[in-house]
Amino acid sequence: VLSDPGSGIEKPAAIILETIQAEGGMNAASAAWLTEIQRICRTHGIVFIVDDIQAGAGRTGDFFSFESAKIEPDIVCLSKSLSGSGSPLSIVLIRPDLDIWKPGEHSGTFRGNNFAFVTAGAMCKMWSDRKFTAGVERTAVRLQTHLDRLVAKFPRYIEQKRGRGLMAGLKCRSPAVVGRVHDVAFENGLLIESSGPNRDVIKVLPPITITDAELDRGITILEHALQEQDNA
Repeated sequence: VLSDPGSGIEKPAAIILETIQAEGGMNAASAAWLTEIQRICRTHGIVFIVDDIQAGAGRTGDFFSFESAKIEPDIVCLSKSLSGSGSPLSIVLIRPDLDIWKPGEHSGTFRGNNFAFVTAGAMCKMWSDRKFTAGVERTAVRLQTHLDRLVAKFPRYIEQKRGRGLMAGLKCRSPAVVGRVHDVAFENGLLIESSGPNRDVIKVLPPITITDAELDRGITILEHALQEQDNA
């Protein structure tokens, strides 16, 4: 379509995507699909942008969520986990030849949170430690094993597991299931969120620094909340 002058479709200036649609329902893009999108962008001179605000900074196991697909975006947006503490911080990584801003040309009066700079520096230092990154990978495997068990145990309420690494989700049979799980989990000390157009996906996004004991405790509460569906 992009190569057909009679299609009536103009070439887009850029394509922006999330490798995992967080609010869209924890849908993870395949490596093959991401590679094809990059090929299309390269073929037609389209800027390729990855929104890694929620999936980046280690949440999927690698620092960037697209590393496993072996793609190289032209622009990468990072925030959230980047600060290491939930403080306001975001950055844009951009291919040098696309950087047309002159020094001081793009500025504002609410930039530069000093506390966020300190915590982000500490987070990046931790991420450079192979022992820490190996721990994150191991925790991700532990979480995925837990979720596989919940999917197998509660087929009446859970359709499938979604996501990747420490950015996962449980697609439920209905929004009502998610609502009841949310209430029971909250009563027992666990905060959960929903996502997806129908709000029927339980988001599972533990901190990348979570301990095994904390993770197991959270899963125990989630499992109890699912068991309570029978009493609803």
